[in-house]
Amino acid sequence: MRRYYLRLPNPNDPKDIERHKQAVLEKFGAMFALTDSALQDSIPKANNIFALFGGGADRAVHAMNTRYLMKVFLSQNAVAAEEKTFDDLNIEWVPNCGLYIKQPEAEFRILKTGPWGVPKATSEARSRYYSSNQLLLGLSRNNSEENDSDLPITLVLLWDINDQYGYLGLEIACPRNTKKDGTVDCYWITRWNGSASAASPVEAPPQLPDTDLEGITRIPKDKSRAAKG
Repeated sequence: MRRYYLRLPNPNDPKDIERHKQAVLEKFGAMFALTDSALQDSIPKANNIFALFGGGADRAVHAMNTRYLMKVFLSQNAVAAEEKTFDDLNIEWVPNCGLYIKQPEAEFRILKTGPWGVPKATSEARSRYYSSNQLLLGLSRNNSEENDSDLPITLVLLWDINDQYGYLGLEIACPRNTKKDGTVDCYWITRWNGSASAASPVEAPPQLPDTDLEGITRIPKDKSRAAKG
């Protein structure tokens, strides 16, 4: 099936943005629903782990435990997701450690929400990922529908917890580019409520001091992009 209906929108046209958002939510709804289920299953388990050691909960450790438990859940549900270790990361400062998943028509990074919503691009690899939709847009404009059928879009799936370590829900973002300070400009961000018609827009969060570092996982068997984080 051709993917011309997924072509990126004109950022100055609200109707075109809505068209694209609905197309993405309908096309990849099963992936979003599976991710939501994985988070609902993993976040309480990640919290329960602390009781085994008789200590209090820690948000950074909780996020890393959630990533591992999500990987197990997704793998058991026929979605390949594997870790990659980064030697230059300070693990103490990884609040948004995530997973990378690829499907034929889209690439997904599942990340813990940062102070700015979509975690800042604190590495060149992540900046390229956030900006790669612009390359796709240029190729789509210069090629026919037949020639751009295998060009994946890049999406970010965001999750977060409250002060009691309860799951706050899943948000879907379609990144456009990164700004000089590393913050991310998106075509759209919407909350996943179980269906495309139920999805609601999300307002951009306030600017906060920078404490964000990243943890990324990926599928090593897929080499569709040179810059996987």
